[in-house]
Amino acid sequence: MTQLATFSSLAELTEEFPSLLAGALGADTCGLIFPCSEEGSRGFARTERSCVAMPESAIANSLLGAASQSEMPLRLLVSELPERSKAVAKSAGISCILLAELREAEERCGMLYADHRQPGMEFSETDVQLVHVLATLLSKAVENLRLKERMSRELESLRWEVDSRHCFANIIGQSLCMQRLFSILQRVAASDVTVLVEGESGSGKELVARAIHAGGKRRQARFVAQNCAALPEHLLESELFGHVRGAFTGAHRDKKGLFEVAHGGTFLLDEIADMPPMLQVKLLRVLQDGKIRRVGGTDPIEVDVRIIAATNKPLEEEVRLGRFRSDLFYRLNVMRIELPPLRDRRDDIPLLAQHFLDRFSAEQRKSVEGFTQAAMELLVNYDWPGNVRELENEVERAVVLSNPGQALSAASLSDKVRSVDVAIHPPRPGVGVTLKDLVEDVERRVIVEVLNANKWNKSKTARILGLSRQGLLKKIARFDLTPEQD
Repeated sequence: MTQLATFSSLAELTEEFPSLLAGALGADTCGLIFPCSEEGSRGFARTERSCVAMPESAIANSLLGAASQSEMPLRLLVSELPERSKAVAKSAGISCILLAELREAEERCGMLYADHRQPGMEFSETDVQLVHVLATLLSKAVENLRLKERMSRELESLRWEVDSRHCFANIIGQSLCMQRLFSILQRVAASDVTVLVEGESGSGKELVARAIHAGGKRRQARFVAQNCAALPEHLLESELFGHVRGAFTGAHRDKKGLFEVAHGGTFLLDEIADMPPMLQVKLLRVLQDGKIRRVGGTDPIEVDVRIIAATNKPLEEEVRLGRFRSDLFYRLNVMRIELPPLRDRRDDIPLLAQHFLDRFSAEQRKSVEGFTQAAMELLVNYDWPGNVRELENEVERAVVLSNPGQALSAASLSDKVRSVDVAIHPPRPGVGVTLKDLVEDVERRVIVEVLNANKWNKSKTARILGLSRQGLLKKIARFDLTPEQD
């Protein structure tokens, strides 16, 4: 019964095994009975000699209790059946029944059933011994298939959980530039184009890539990520494209590359600007032909993968400097997404800080009641060269140092954040301060901040703020702004 290892599901086992058993025993009817389950209703097979329909599962189930104290396997003539089963068995023409229990984790989980329906036919001692061995093997097969199905359900549940964590709604940000980013991501995810994500380290490039994958038609397949700067060239080539046995010292067996692993899904090539020139050529071939060759191999392997490339370096500048292939750049630059650094979206800092505070407070089982005003002003005015990742680390550290039951104060922040000169204090509502005053003050501060960040390039500033250049010039004149202001 080597076929036991070939069944891929419990339903398949229940459908096909009884026929195998009937052939091995020469029985008229064989079946598997799993009480209170669907399997028992379909787990029966009959030979051509058996044409009388009968509720075998009802007979076998009635024997489960009666046989609980009996030695297994149990061989019974019709005359030895319990009264409630004897009449049914006689009407079906059954002459002899053979039962063996199936056990899972030391508990009975079902029965293996066989019968003869010709007068005078009985099961031999050899049949009993065979069924005993088969029941032991079958019990293990059932246990393994149930474990496999349970793990498959849990994996699917985890996949949906991961997908929900990486959907667009959970990329935190309400600033104007982030709202525009969300709009772009929704359209990009619905397509299958190659995407180039540019942004400073820590700005969330992988999070954006995962969001594109989770929101697209490939979300049921794998998302695979590889940092192109993390491995030396020969190891990176093997990691990306795989290798065949004997391709190099230590290649003791064939190995799939990440392109094959990501087949049908999405492959994030992080820090693509650091990919060695030779591998840039091989990647270009993949993008052109949709085929790879393993290291040491000769046969092309077709792969269907959506490529998302990410870099913290302006790739166009890398091309100009001769450090990145221009033909590969144009293949990757189908849809370019530029992630704004955190200093250019300070309005999102309070939201992000509170999100991280809630998360780390729960993880450390520590009640922290928000931020003091002084602490939040320091966070908002710090430039965050490490972007969102640096803010995340800062809040985690502060939660560790904070006092339970109190707001997170400036004293819990690191020296570099506390050294920030909080130069701009927005007006507070009150006597002489109207809503119009507050709105104009926020507008003035945002315009000054974006102008300074872009070295007073008015065209770029207007584009970032969603204004016409003439509209920006009017606001600069109305607020009497000059390049010296900060």
